[in-house]
Formats: sequence, C-alpha cells, structure tokens
Amino acid sequence: VNTAVNTASEPSSMMPPSAWPVVIVAAVVVAPGARARPNARTPPTLKGGPVVDALRQWISAGRPPSPPPCALGGEWTYDLNNYCSYNWTVALSGTLEFGTTCPTDGWTRATGSKPSPTGSFTLTFTDDNGTVVAQKPAVIHPSCHFVDVADGGLYARGPPLPNLGEVEWLRVASGYLLRRAWITADDGTPLLTPGYPTHYNGQWMRDGFYGLFNGRDLLQNTTIAVGSVRWMLSHQRPGSGVMPVMVSPHGDARYGTQCNNSLPGCQDLDNAPFAVFLAVTAVVLQPSLADGLAFFREHAPQLVAAMDSVPRTANGMVYAAPGLFNVGYGFQDSVVKTGEVLYSSVLYANAAEAMALLAETAGGPLLSLVADFQNRSSAIAAVLGPRLWDPSAGLFRASWGGLESDQLDVWGSAAAAIAGLTTPEQEAAIAATFQANPLAVFFEGQVREIPAPDHWEVLKSGHDARDQTYQNGGFWATPHYHVLPLLARHNASFACRLFADTVASFRSHGVNEWVGPFWPNLNAGAPGYIASAANTWAAANLMDQMCYHAGSSIPVE
Repeated sequence: VNTAVNTASEPSSMMPPSAWPVVIVAAVVVAPGARARPNARTPPTLKGGPVVDALRQWISAGRPPSPPPCALGGEWTYDLNNYCSYNWTVALSGTLEFGTTCPTDGWTRATGSKPSPTGSFTLTFTDDNGTVVAQKPAVIHPSCHFVDVADGGLYARGPPLPNLGEVEWLRVASGYLLRRAWITADDGTPLLTPGYPTHYNGQWMRDGFYGLFNGRDLLQNTTIAVGSVRWMLSHQRPGSGVMPVMVSPHGDARYGTQCNNSLPGCQDLDNAPFAVFLAVTAVVLQPSLADGLAFFREHAPQLVAAMDSVPRTANGMVYAAPGLFNVGYGFQDSVVKTGEVLYSSVLYANAAEAMALLAETAGGPLLSLVADFQNRSSAIAAVLGPRLWDPSAGLFRASWGGLESDQLDVWGSAAAAIAGLTTPEQEAAIAATFQANPLAVFFEGQVREIPAPDHWEVLKSGHDARDQTYQNGGFWATPHYHVLPLLARHNASFACRLFADTVASFRSHGVNEWVGPFWPNLNAGAPGYIASAANTWAAANLMDQMCYHAGSSIPVE
C-alpha cells in the first residue's frame, strides 16, 4: 500500500479512538532526501531503554570506544554564522596548512603543529606577508568532526552549513549548541543550561541528562560534564532524599515546579529517575569501567535515597497525590495529573533497571540492591498494561484513578514501548496508531504530547487549557530518542520521513523547544534548545544507517 503521509500539513480532525486501528499499517512514505535503505537491518529491541542499553554496552566493553586515527585533510568551516570555509591539507612535515574562501577574514593563512596523542596542537595564523598575527591552542575532538580553539572558536568538518546533508548538519548544529549553552555558577562550576541563547538560566536535571547523555559523543570536555553532574547531585535535599528539578547559578535549588518548595515532599516525580540517568551519564563518560564504578559507589547512597523518596502505590506505580501538585514529568510541568501516572512510572522502571545493573556490576555490599530494584522495575511492567492500556486507541492512558486519566499519552506510550515494558502486540499497536494518524501526532516531524485535537484538561501556573500551544498542543523533538527508534522497527520509511522533516524544520526555523501551526499566535518555544537537538541526534546514527548510505546523507536510490 503506497500511503503518502504529509507531516508538515496543518492538523485535521482525528478519528475517534474507537475507530483507530491497532494493526500495523503497511505504508511506504518516501521523504525527499531520506529513503529507507534496501534490506535495511531492523534495529534491535532495547531492553530497558536507551540508557540501560548504553550502560550494558559500556560495561561489556569495559572502557569508552577508542576513536579512529583522525585525518585532518579536507574542507572545514569556521565561524558558522559567516560560512567561512577552509581547505586543510597536511604537509609532509606533519603541520597543517589551509587557505580561506572568506576574503574578509583577517586570518588568511594558518599552520598547525602536529597534534599530540591527546589531540592538542597550536594553530599559528599569519597575514599575507607571512607575519604571525596570532597563535591559538586547539584540540581535535575525538570524533574528528570538530576542532575547538582555546578562544572559543570552532571548526567543523565539511562545507558551510547550507551544503551539508541532514545527519552532518544535525551533528554540527548539536555540537555547536552543546558548546554555547554553558554558563558558570557562582562557585565556578560550569553548568549546561537548556539552550542557547540562555532562556532557562541554571542547570535542570532532565535537560542536563538529555544534553550530556544523548550528546555525549559531541561534548567538548567530558571532565567538565561530569563536574556538572556532581554539582547537581550535591544539591539533594538533606533528610528527604529529594533531588532538585533545577539549580540556579547561585546554588538555589528548586525541588518541584508547581508544589510548595518549602515542603519536604515537594518534588517533580521524575527528579529521581533523571538523577539516576544523569549519574549513568557520568559513569559512561569515565575513562574506564573502574572509574565509572567508583563514581557509582560514591553516589549510590544518594541515588537510593532519591528513588526511595518517590511516592508509589503498593503495586509499585508512581503516584501523584491530589492537591500536592507534584509534577509527573518535567516537560508536562504545566499539567496537573493525579493518581498512578504513566510517564513517571516508565521513567522509574528504567531507572530501577539501571540501578540494578550498576549494583550488580559494582558488586560487594551493593549486591543487596540488585533484587530490590529489579523487583521495582518488574512490578511496574506487570501493572502498566492492566492499569493504563487502552486497546481501542492503541495507546496508554496518561494516568489511572485521577486527573487526566481519560487522556492518551503519546510520549509515554513510545517510552514504554522502547523500554520493553509492553507486549509485542501493544508495541505494534502504538506504532500503527502513530502511522495511521500522522496529522494528529506530528508536525514538521515533531511530536505532540497527546493526539490532536485533544488537549490536557487541567493546567496550572497561568496556562489556559484552551490555549493549545506549548505543552498543550505544541510539537516537540524531545521524544525523538524514543519515537524514531520505535517507528524504525515497524516502518523505516516513516521514521526516515520524520527525521528529514525535523531537520528541515530546524534548518528553516531554528532548533526550538517546540513548534506548531499557530501563527499569528505564539508558534515556537525557546530557541537553541538542547533537548530538541541532542534527542534527535541520539537517533541520527540509526537514521543514517536506515535512511542513507552509511556515513553520508546521500539518499539511496
């Protein structure tokens, strides 16, 4: 069946849930510049989700993968705003030479000393007369795609941005944002803000995880990244175990977005899971397995206390009590949900699985944690379907026994499927629902929190439930590290189209927090948004394999 799907059109009326199919839709969706490769291998099922899968791979390898030798010849672009493109060659002496295609650039020639084993070298800039005008220390990124100059300059491999393919463009854009979004706390600690230019000032637990984990292969300095993780964990509320949702540059911690911050139980219900995920990020950024396990042993008591602080029902599900306004998931922090909540429970199960895996690998006294956290994860897996699955809709409900229990959760359903918390039939139904209702779920490749035309019914903090923007109708790239791998298992062409549409949106309008067809009303969120870039980048390698020739963005005919 050849079914054309236009994810860039404005939403239309959606079929009622009772009319939604719960079978795979055989669709061939061909995106300009992005096509499924013939006989592309189906991506493997990730048990426990992307975090646990990466942790398993890292433990198995025992150390981060060694980067291949870096060949510096070829075209590089400096100053991404002005598209200054340089052609680098490697002289017989081992030095670097390159000429410029930017005649207005004063640095017209440069040579570089032969890079050291750590990738560091010195760029010497001369004018047309051969006079040295500047010397700049620089470091070649292990990926061989960036050269970071000590004064903040950045060289990116390849031609200027307009001439890059989708995957290469996203790599450069994400690497750029992950260098520009850092600020310095009052105590001198570098912090990763949610975006650049800075819109949310401080470091957030979940945004920090999204950038540091999903963009970990693009980071300029992993030591600084690990330091920012330690800084976040150090602001755990004494006595209660509650982790912060964010900490300002002045060291002021906020534990809940909507609840009374002075109450010991005030917390966003995803703080603890994301604290575990952020700790996992620090673990896999360490130079060896021993160093990573040492980090975990140091912080394990904090992480256990954080996980224990999350309110749960007797069956293991995360619980939002009426009247406390404990936000379930931070990117739904204007939404009031109560009862047993889907997304928080999925995150909790993932974090519990990661805790069990790390404790088992660390051994010693921490072995006593393994069965406990495995049971916490298994309990949620056993309850999720009977409690929240809606077979007529092919999606999970957002909560059970409280507010928003009649709403379908798009992001939470994808997260549950990619984490292995669904049956094969449920996973297939979720993918089929997304494919059968593209205008209700996607816009410019990005993803709505609940299917259109529905919206969250109870909002807080000045948001009007009728205002279908932002979290109540905007389309986000944040869930792409769940959604794209899920869809790639069932319809590679559909996933390729969404990826290409998302990158096209980024290139045209910027990497925004969210977007939507709402003009002249507000139609985009915060600019330069790390979660949008990094979470889409997390799926880019898979998209590159499935949609393009390996290692390039040349479409397969």
